[in-house]
Amino acid sequence: MKRKIVIPFDAHAHFRTGPILRTVIPYTASICGEAVAMGNLKQPVDDLELLLEYQHEIRDATRVYPWFRPVMTIMLTPKTTVKTIGSCAPYAKVLKFIPANTSTNAQSGISIENLEQYYPILEEVKNQNMIFSIHAERILDDNGQEIPEEERELAALPFVEKIIRDLPGLKIIIEHVSTTAACNLIMSCGDNVAGTITAHHSCFNDLFLYDKQRNIRPDFYCKPVLKSEEHRNFVESVMLSGHPRFFFGSDTAPHPAEMKFHKLPPAAGIFSAPAAILLMIGRFCKTGRMSLLENFLSIYGREFYGLPIPTKRVIISNENPVIIPGTVGDNKIPVLMGGEIMDWRVEMDW
Repeated sequence: MKRKIVIPFDAHAHFRTGPILRTVIPYTASICGEAVAMGNLKQPVDDLELLLEYQHEIRDATRVYPWFRPVMTIMLTPKTTVKTIGSCAPYAKVLKFIPANTSTNAQSGISIENLEQYYPILEEVKNQNMIFSIHAERILDDNGQEIPEEERELAALPFVEKIIRDLPGLKIIIEHVSTTAACNLIMSCGDNVAGTITAHHSCFNDLFLYDKQRNIRPDFYCKPVLKSEEHRNFVESVMLSGHPRFFFGSDTAPHPAEMKFHKLPPAAGIFSAPAAILLMIGRFCKTGRMSLLENFLSIYGREFYGLPIPTKRVIISNENPVIIPGTVGDNKIPVLMGGEIMDWRVEMDW
């Protein structure tokens, strides 16, 4: 079978910087027209100078993929001001928020409970027609006790809902939805609220996260963590439903093997770019929803971002299997589905 679709758009990608960026970015740039490049580097991208430096680094690393463009983000940190938003808006579409200590390079000190004090900044995000992209997790409860990882998305949703109520019209993305409640919240809102869906949260449940002794399997450890089959099944059903405010965001997030397999807890993040789109094509095919694939991978995300729909097409084909590499790069970054044979491939149509 062969089918042509608009070149995909990845609404959530972590490329890191330096040698890791140059190693991993071809797996996205070779098959996507654009990708949202998250700025949670060790030095967060939170001002115009850093933004332009990072944009230049990405463009320099993707010169052999002239169709590819990064969609830039800036990070919400204590340094961020209304003026920051105004100066960065011509170059960035997204203000990205990761609550303190919830994920990689999330040491900003801003908790999800304290977002109200940043409302003037969010008002400027709205005025500039930018998007507020939220990693929705809460670390501590009202008594200062640590919330179990599998409950952190649920615990964050009331605070996200408050932002939605308090700032009507602000474009908000709840990233990498992993629970029924997060999906239902988005579906209950207006057209200004959307969600991204990853391959790992829609294809794998928490049985993949632990071994028989309930030790974490580092290769499947990410934030938010994989959830029960009930939640996974609901996320997948939303993905396959054709709902226009859910779209592909891989959350591809590379880490060297040393950080994944020789550190406790392991680094949170799954490098999924070589396999993510192929996995999702397989799910749409198996469930008889191939007619909805293009909207999910290529159209709905661009429409929410206000990006033009490209004329370039890719060919998806199941005629030649693809073997996913086990690791990539000198520091052996582990890959989702590494070593597995995938039924689908993506090829350029030009």
